Amino acid sequence: MFHISGVSALLSALINDATICFSPTFSASTFMATAKAEGATVVYGVGSMAMAILAQPSSPTDSECRMRMALWVPLKIEQQEEFERRFNTPVIADAYGQTEVSPFCMSSVGGERKRGSAGQCVTYLQMAVVDDDDMEVPHGAVGEIVVRPANADVFFFQGYWNKPEATLESFRNLWHHTGDYGYVDNDGYVFFVDRKKDSVRRRGENVSSFEVEAVILEHPGIIQVAITAVPSPLGEDDIRASVVTAADVTLEPEELFAFLRDQLPYFAIPRYVDIRESLPVNAMGRVMKDLLRDEGVPESAWDLEALGFTVPRDERR
Repeated sequence: MFHISGVSALLSALINDATICFSPTFSASTFMATAKAEGATVVYGVGSMAMAILAQPSSPTDSECRMRMALWVPLKIEQQEEFERRFNTPVIADAYGQTEVSPFCMSSVGGERKRGSAGQCVTYLQMAVVDDDDMEVPHGAVGEIVVRPANADVFFFQGYWNKPEATLESFRNLWHHTGDYGYVDNDGYVFFVDRKKDSVRRRGENVSSFEVEAVILEHPGIIQVAITAVPSPLGEDDIRASVVTAADVTLEPEELFAFLRDQLPYFAIPRYVDIRESLPVNAMGRVMKDLLRDEGVPESAWDLEALGFTVPRDERR
């Protein structure tokens, strides 16, 4: 109940006079069967749970688990479609929000959708994308996502507990500042780009750690990755990739660089690669990048530039 997902699910059940079942532990091998046995019409969880379920051996009875909806946020489009085919259940992963605000962007199962977006802003909130001076930017331009209630009595946080300075910093100029970068397209769909503190400025370019991580995860031998900025001798930032490989995979610098070179622009290719057994995560399974940033560059990390793996100037862009 410490997370907005659990609170939102509980409040939704109370308001709609519905029944909700909270599982004390998560088991990928039994989750869908348990939901079916409980008579659930909706299943709700984070995207990593859906990935774990999909990793289980398929069964002819999987399609008998049909439900009205499964909410897995976030989840890649390919995995959304795989889950829908296998369990005959529509998936919603187009959503975005914070514990301070609750989800304020979402797509419905029956309405128009743009998979890959976070959906559209709900009607009871106002949202904008602003620059560093809190001036709204045009559609398609990246800025910080800000939000506020559209009317009274909206479910919205009143401040951070015993942290008045943090409350004032967050809710300034009559907007709650999410600390997230994103943009809105011409149809009003919101696209998340990165956490503001996780973005990287390199070679004069703004690099989204979120997008670089998504590309690196396409490598068949990599199961987890976190991108963080480290100080560069040239000013701005260099990029460090903290990587967890599958159990039977041994990465080599040359092979990994060839993959990165084919998939990323030159300025987004990590300079440092840190192969590790696991990433530090919190209770929700989110990577604690502040701990990785505090580490700097481990001595065991590969320095791809020092190893001679760079993109020649005539091949850039």
